[in-house]
Amino acid sequence: MTKKNSKKILLPDSNVNITALLDVLTVLLFFLIKSMSVNSLYLEPPEGIRLPASSIKSEAEESVRVALSNEALSVDGKTIVKLKSAKFMPKDLGKDGRTIIPLKKLLEKQIKKKHSFYKDVGDIENLTTDKVIVQADKNLPFGLIKYLLHTVVVAGYTDYQFVVIPKDK
Repeated sequence: MTKKNSKKILLPDSNVNITALLDVLTVLLFFLIKSMSVNSLYLEPPEGIRLPASSIKSEAEESVRVALSNEALSVDGKTIVKLKSAKFMPKDLGKDGRTIIPLKKLLEKQIKKKHSFYKDVGDIENLTTDKVIVQADKNLPFGLIKYLLHTVVVAGYTDYQFVVIPKDK
């Protein structure tokens, strides 16, 4: 091609202000980050559980969820023990008569899995305290809840939280 045959194509000037565009994107990014940093843990009580009312002093954290009703004991939504007349059956209790064996085995398995993960990634110093979130019907006898709490401690969980509804609801 010669210079005579080549034509220059002139493109129209674009007046897009990139600074204003970046400002808008930054504001949107901050908005999304702020809205996602709010506690997003939502605990729906299983069917048949009426939670007690109380004043709430702290937010629930993500951890193992144990729910206890008149009919069943469930962990993370899966029923592991059926109750009869709001009592644990002797086959589900240990030799001491207080430890719920299926719950203890499941919690020990979960705690070992968590500890081995932190150990494998070399981050054992950042291992958090093992915690259980308890959802218990407000009409259950305390003796039944005592079995649950005893088993949680025997399984190696050092902390627990009860889920309640705010008094004003």
